Amino acid sequence: MARLRREQSRAAFQSTAQRNLAYTCSEIARIVSALGLSRGVREQASSLFRTAQSDGLLVGRSIEGVAAACVFAVCWLTGVTRTFAEITTVAQRSQRKVQTMYRVLNRKLELPVPPRRSQEFVLGIASAVALPAETERLAGQIAKQANESELGGGMHPAGFAVVCLEVAADE
Repeated sequence: MARLRREQSRAAFQSTAQRNLAYTCSEIARIVSALGLSRGVREQASSLFRTAQSDGLLVGRSIEGVAAACVFAVCWLTGVTRTFAEITTVAQRSQRKVQTMYRVLNRKLELPVPPRRSQEFVLGIASAVALPAETERLAGQIAKQANESELGGGMHPAGFAVVCLEVAADE
């Protein structure tokens, strides 16, 4: 019976590529749903997977890792702040493998990844340490003004966000 079930599922698709696409699209939908992301993110991640598949980037790599990397890449490209840790908690691969696959996608497909700004990190850090909303708002304004005047160059955006939160908390 197990052999018949396996052959039945294989016969449903004309090729391995179609079977991988169907499985990955369902995996992407699962990850996006678990993270509470929009349908647009799911569609863009599926499209990115199709591009990676057509460019032959899947050979020797896990489909779950590629799916998680596609979701992370789309989050990064669209400005939705999600970390590797958040994505790998719902994905079925380790953070290291997802990061490696993301680097492969980014390098081979030449994704137009914008640099992160410090105000994108303010919300996550403020909620992690349970700061008041007023402090968070003020820190966001400070970070935005600093980015516009190009202060903090060379400093990691998350570190600069911490500095902005500290300044806001002191006021």
